[in-house]
Amino acid sequence: MGNPGTDAYNCAHNLLKAHGKAYRLYESKYKANQGGRVGITLDTSWFTGENLESEEYRDVGERMMQFKVYVHNLFQDYSLRLLFT
Repeated sequence: MGNPGTDAYNCAHNLLKAHGKAYRLYESKYKANQGGRVGITLDTSWFTGENLESEEYRDVGERMMQFKVYVHNLFQDYSLRLLFT
């Protein structure tokens, strides 16, 4: 990375722009015949506890996943406004 302060943001910005172009291409040329849907996965993190046999550790992993979904939804609108303004 050339500039750790901005390179990750530029990468994410370009990723979203490329996805948008692929989406528009699919919508204009293929959707009518194929009837598919386009989606995007931006994060594939998964949380588990140290000991999968322990109910306590499974609960910790589940709580982390729920918290992550909550925080993502909380900031999603704000993040999108930052990208497109």
